[in-house]
Amino acid sequence: MAEEVVIFRNVAGDVSRNQLYTWRKQIQKLGLSVEERNRGKMTVIALTQNDENITFYLYEQGTGGYQLHIDYLRIKKGDGRLVQAVEWMIQNAALRGEKFVSGRSELWRTLYLNGLVMDEGSFVEHKLPVDFDLRITREAIMGHIYITMDQYMEARTSGDRVMEEEYHKLLQGFVEELNKVDEALKSQNRS
Repeated sequence: MAEEVVIFRNVAGDVSRNQLYTWRKQIQKLGLSVEERNRGKMTVIALTQNDENITFYLYEQGTGGYQLHIDYLRIKKGDGRLVQAVEWMIQNAALRGEKFVSGRSELWRTLYLNGLVMDEGSFVEHKLPVDFDLRITREAIMGHIYITMDQYMEARTSGDRVMEEEYHKLLQGFVEELNKVDEALKSQNRS
């Protein structure tokens, strides 16, 4: 079974020192490894869960707070702690942004505004340009390919032939889907 891939896009807004402090206390409860570095007017916060790492860049503002902007962040859902950490930041700091969750057969979108869920549902319901939908679908499939490749290599290294074969078949399916999306994108660009 394929793992879910979560994509956060265009997450942005102001973060006060109090909001950052509250968020840090919350993520400590999740048991994530946290590393924080200051570089001039920029604070870098890295969260690590097992072998996956996500990084936030906070830019200090003259008002005593920070500006956060995440253009694009793709993570595998796993047990959900990294996803929860990002969602808590969005909610605590009243940020805006989008979250896309990709399962094997569906793309689910959540739209945040001022830290609140403004819209949530199957992405198919939304009337956005086909090109955008195809590009997001392509990114989600690529995420599945990377995750499955890691699992394939682990199975191969451990000598588990059954799992190796299962991941190989799964990879072939993802590559076929990716080829279909790429072909659709090419035909869109010709139009």
